[in-house]
Amino acid sequence: MWNVEERFAPKAIESLAALGFAVGSTRGVVRVEKYGCGAEFRQGTDAKFQLTVLPTIMVKGQFARLWDAGYQKFLLTDDGLKLPATRVGQPGFRL
Repeated sequence: MWNVEERFAPKAIESLAALGFAVGSTRGVVRVEKYGCGAEFRQGTDAKFQLTVLPTIMVKGQFARLWDAGYQKFLLTDDGLKLPATRVGQPGFRL
């Protein structure tokens, strides 16, 4: 999996809203969403933000990961929700 070590200045995170991203912040955790995808940043002790959840598909407001079952692909959420990965629910999504 990818390992993103870069840390982002608060100004860079704040500028995402002007680019059309939905940005929500709660106690140092920033969730950024656009086009049915999202990522999460956490603020460190040096006031910079680190990417803690890689950009991924959002399912019902939760981060999902793609699971390849061989014959079919599924989207899995952390709470155990398992949905078939189809284009119906994700416009522009390609398998």
